[in-house]
Amino acid sequence: PVPKPFSLLSNGWSDADKLALERYNWIPWSQKVKNQLGMASGAWRFLERDNPCPSFQVYPAHHRAWIDADMVVRSFLSEICATTERPYFEHCSSAAEIWETLLTRHTCRGPMGQIEALRSFLSVELSADPKSWAVPLTALRDLNSAIWASGTPDPDSFHLTGLLIALSRHNDVFVRGLIAQPDLTLASALRSVAALMAQPPATGTGGFAFAASSAGANSRPPPRKFAGKKEICSTPVCPKPDTHTWPYCTAPGGGMAGRPVIEAQTKAREDRQAQQTANANRHIKHNAAGAAYTTLAGVDYLLTPVPAPAPPTAPAS
Repeated sequence: PVPKPFSLLSNGWSDADKLALERYNWIPWSQKVKNQLGMASGAWRFLERDNPCPSFQVYPAHHRAWIDADMVVRSFLSEICATTERPYFEHCSSAAEIWETLLTRHTCRGPMGQIEALRSFLSVELSADPKSWAVPLTALRDLNSAIWASGTPDPDSFHLTGLLIALSRHNDVFVRGLIAQPDLTLASALRSVAALMAQPPATGTGGFAFAASSAGANSRPPPRKFAGKKEICSTPVCPKPDTHTWPYCTAPGGGMAGRPVIEAQTKAREDRQAQQTANANRHIKHNAAGAAYTTLAGVDYLLTPVPAPAPPTAPAS
């Protein structure tokens, strides 16, 4: 018999329940997904790789039913994820592929993900009003899950976490530059700190200029590019990674962190225009004498050195 169709509703999912990397909520989110799929007969199978689509030639009705059911699960997963997650799985062709992509993204973040979770966990505060405790208590639960999902933290992770917390209050720009490094280690962080300590005291509002450059000298994350897609922003917490690249990101850790979005857009547009102009004017030509020259802004510039005139003959003695 052909499997019966089913439906999945996302009405019970608030924005706070949706999956987002910065919320560290993979464990409670994935458990809730499995529970809801379990209430729709057979829906949970579409998260598994061992549930192939039936052959259209042999079982055409089953093939169509599988396609329809897989689309239901795919749409459901998309609806219960934050918008920042969608660029990572929009290229996926099945619900199982989406699930595997999200699983890898949220559980294989390496030591830096665990360190960020530790730092956030130790920074949570409860106000004097008990009625406002619900949100931070939920954050503590989710962060705790994220910490232990990566295994037992090692001594270097604790040391690095303490260093980041100690720096955070008065050196936010420096800390953001450190965190933006995808391969940050305790040793590399201490080298950046030592380099900053060796600099003369800064004055005025530009005091963090070296801090930012010191921490972020090698902090640009590798570009992300999916099959058939353009390069997108590689900043881990970027809310709209598919609209720009890292140098023009205003999110923490981005190339223009803390700057207005309109300023970043203007900068990106100016850089594109400058690059187009440079590419258009980068043609090398040769004149009748065979000398190479190029034209910039309507002016010809000779590239082949002109032979220097012979030195004057010394007077006879």
